[in-house]
Amino acid sequence: MTLTWILGLPLVGALLIFLSPRDKGGWRLALGASLLTFFLSLRFYFQFDPFDGGFQFKEKLDLGAWLGFHDSVGLDGLSLGFALLTAFLTPLGVAGDSKNRRTRGKSFYACLLLLESALLTAFSADDLLLFFLAWEAALVILFYLFRFYGSAGRAPAAFQFTFFMMGASLLLLFGFLMVVQQTHTFDYFEIFDQVLPEDIQFWAFLALTTAFMILIPVPPFHSWMSDLYAEAPAGGVFFLAALFSSLGVYGLTRYCVPLFPYAAKGFGYGFLILGLGVLVYGSLRAVLQTDPRRLAASFALAQTGWILLGLFSFTMTGMQGALVEMLGLAVSLGAFFTVLAMILRRRESRELERFGGWMAETPWLSLAFLLTLLSLAAFPGLGDFSGIFLILISVYKTSPWMGLAAAGTFVFSAWSLVLLFEKIFLGPATGKPGAKIGDLTLREALLLAPFLIVSIWIGVSPNSFLQPMEKTVQLNVLQRLNALPVMMDFAVEQRHLQEEKK
Repeated sequence: MTLTWILGLPLVGALLIFLSPRDKGGWRLALGASLLTFFLSLRFYFQFDPFDGGFQFKEKLDLGAWLGFHDSVGLDGLSLGFALLTAFLTPLGVAGDSKNRRTRGKSFYACLLLLESALLTAFSADDLLLFFLAWEAALVILFYLFRFYGSAGRAPAAFQFTFFMMGASLLLLFGFLMVVQQTHTFDYFEIFDQVLPEDIQFWAFLALTTAFMILIPVPPFHSWMSDLYAEAPAGGVFFLAALFSSLGVYGLTRYCVPLFPYAAKGFGYGFLILGLGVLVYGSLRAVLQTDPRRLAASFALAQTGWILLGLFSFTMTGMQGALVEMLGLAVSLGAFFTVLAMILRRRESRELERFGGWMAETPWLSLAFLLTLLSLAAFPGLGDFSGIFLILISVYKTSPWMGLAAAGTFVFSAWSLVLLFEKIFLGPATGKPGAKIGDLTLREALLLAPFLIVSIWIGVSPNSFLQPMEKTVQLNVLQRLNALPVMMDFAVEQRHLQEEKK
């Protein structure tokens, strides 16, 4: 089974859903196609060579070769984790959203499969144009999901999302075109082998990092986030929180630092300060929220601060920690929104004042939610802990005062999660007297089990995820930064030679 087959399986599933005569059958077809994609994709993890820092399982179709577009795909240690994360979370996202099995279910679940294929293509693309086309396809699908599904306020939130993402797309296209104009190719490897002039690096880095920061998002480009988290359908917000933000982190690591090392070094300390500011701001914002979805949006915003701190520490420990933190955060956020959907189905309200006293009546549901919150809060042995621990070590070595400030904020950031659990499951009971809430069902427990297993796996055995990416980070990212003086001298010589020929 080749990588192209894995990218195409969700497309085949989406086509079968559209051709299906039964509207309600879309859920089963989507679940079956996404599960098959996940199980087949495991082959790439087990056959991956962690000592090879380059792309493996490469395929080149050359359908657009006459345009300089090679539409080639492959997986290295950086893209492998994100691709497997997408394949793992998609069937869980499909299984966890049953609301749309009755209303336009065919379109909804076909879009989820199309979104999976677009994300898998973006994570495995080694051609700039292919990455951009996959990015645009994901944005169009998400707009459709957010505009036509979800709660009453979805339309303004969807258009606000589109406004920001159009800006991100234009910046991404501008940055890529600057690179292509200089290198005369879309091929990532040919671009990687060249050293771009300082001015090109500066402007292209600025354009691409801004685009990816809008996507993650990072303040001041985050105003679309809370509204969309609050209004999107359960399956849509699951993909948005768990997977779409990962594309921004992947873009920063894949394109911004390796292709523009001079600019990355110059902006590095500024991004460390920005990361610390985002961590503090998001943590404070989360404590003030009364809507659990908006609270999760603010908490996720704070976690992006950790990721920026790790990536721009420019150390092996920090960059690996940031990537593992993104994987753990995606799993934890996916579990959070899945459990939250279960809670909200039992009480048609998102105002925390209307909850309280659920623990006595729903002990297993309260335990599931507690484990999810502990994973988000980076409790030792669970998903987010390994990444944040590695980031803290690297940041403290880079700047002790910044490491201490981040550690203090880390303790405070969990306070919002404590308040959320207290308001839902503790305190005086609310609601109609004698009304039954209903504890965790067997189906719901089976749905949550994979999240917990993978979260424990990341927390207890992070080396399973660190080892495949180590060689790639070392050769394709850090080595570019460490060899910067020699590279820039070579670039200056090449520019002088080109000017003499003119």
